[in-house]
Amino acid sequence: LANLEYFVIVSYYDADISWTSKIKYPYEIYYKEKPDKQPFSAPNKAKSETNIFKFLYEFYDKLPQNIIFVHQYEYKWYHRGSLVDLLNSPDLVPFYKSSKTPGYASINCVPLGDVKPQIPKMIRSGWWKETMEPYFGNIYKYHNFTKNKGAAAQFIVSRERVRSLPREFYKNMFVWLVKNSIGD
Repeated sequence: LANLEYFVIVSYYDADISWTSKIKYPYEIYYKEKPDKQPFSAPNKAKSETNIFKFLYEFYDKLPQNIIFVHQYEYKWYHRGSLVDLLNSPDLVPFYKSSKTPGYASINCVPLGDVKPQIPKMIRSGWWKETMEPYFGNIYKYHNFTKNKGAAAQFIVSRERVRSLPREFYKNMFVWLVKNSIGD
């Protein structure tokens, strides 16, 4: 994996993923509750986020140069058109490289809203304190940190950006989500 410039992780649960055979980048399907698919299987908790965090901590030392995380749906409301067209577009890499946040770009077109009403819930749940605070400090110093950021966890991230935090960060996030997510 470490030698790949771009690698796609497709979070799969129950949709038609035949479209994946048309993407130009190497990819791996990340399953839910499929022990026979290890290491590319995670508990069916917290949607694609458990797949993302499990991949990042398990492959931390051999990450591709850039990872593209996408969901199982070729067409969905949070991205424009077909994921095949989006991933195969000659504009994708220039878009990513010109991002305001070096080493990261959301590939979704729906922006997140105001985080302020959610902050009390994040504090009550223990999520910020147990996963984020050791690395980022007090949540209130970040103001409105989600406003207009891409929603729905489909993005490109560089190995360097991932490794700006220790492996333990991703493992702690994964464990917290599995332990604290309700239902499937």
